[in-house]
Amino acid sequence: MFGQEPAVKYEWPESKRKTPSSLEKDYLAAKAQDGDSGKNFDSPEDTLQTDIFTAADFGTLVHAFLEAQANGIPSEQFQPQAKLLKNLPDSPDVMAQFLDSCKSMCEWFAKSDLGNALEECKSADRFYRAEWAFRMLLDGYIFTGSIDLIFENPDGTYTIVDYKSDTEIDAEKYRGQQECYRKAASRMLKVAEEKINCYLYFLKHRKAEKI
Repeated sequence: MFGQEPAVKYEWPESKRKTPSSLEKDYLAAKAQDGDSGKNFDSPEDTLQTDIFTAADFGTLVHAFLEAQANGIPSEQFQPQAKLLKNLPDSPDVMAQFLDSCKSMCEWFAKSDLGNALEECKSADRFYRAEWAFRMLLDGYIFTGSIDLIFENPDGTYTIVDYKSDTEIDAEKYRGQQECYRKAASRMLKVAEEKINCYLYFLKHRKAEKI
């Protein structure tokens, strides 16, 4: 009768998956080494802040509104999924306040230079995508993400727009993320990276920053 074979210990390999947004941690770590903890970027302070519905929840909600608007659904007609509202306090007035804020941000973006460029692109029947998902191998990692908005310009170049709901503006925080988006778009569109421009649109400031 044979004895039981000893169990073979198996070590799981290190995860080789990343998201573009995870590159922000590298930037914040570098800032911390320079004597800046990065807390000023992560502050949840906001006039609409609640104990349950966080700044991240609000960012997800307003992104849904902007995606719908890019795809031709006016913000006044858009009905967000219930899961996007589940953490809101059970108060019609509070919910209305958040939804009105999302609608205002949609209106501000639509009136911006980037918003006008998107509408011109759509009118000319050129390429555009909202929440364009991708997966690519880069530097030994599998990056999975989604580009908020990309559209083709009249001269054959492309514009990437990344919506940000930060209370403070720091474009450098997102440089690595935008470079990842540019590489992904370059591969999917089969165009040179130099033909793709990246913009951060800070919703609370109504301001675009080119990366």
